[in-house]
Amino acid sequence: MLELFHKQFKTIQTDSQCLVLTLSNKNDNLSMKNRGFKLPSQFNRITQSDVNLNEEGNKFRTEFNSFLSELLNNITDKRDQEEINIMNIKS
Repeated sequence: MLELFHKQFKTIQTDSQCLVLTLSNKNDNLSMKNRGFKLPSQFNRITQSDVNLNEEGNKFRTEFNSFLSELLNNITDKRDQEEINIMNIKS
């Protein structure tokens, strides 16, 4: 299922703009099995974060804010580069 989402999303975005969250609850046995889950090697450029919102809400918030900051910086850099390219074409 993750591969399908990745394939569809990647047509619009790059791997560096993707984030996979593995959520768990302290008392959930299925979630405990998923702790430490690693993505297959084909997804090695995608940011992954394991999080238990009950225990690690602040850590998740910090990591997610960092991801969003990086994403916005990438978007800004790309836009700036496109503007430079347009200016160079007009010159």
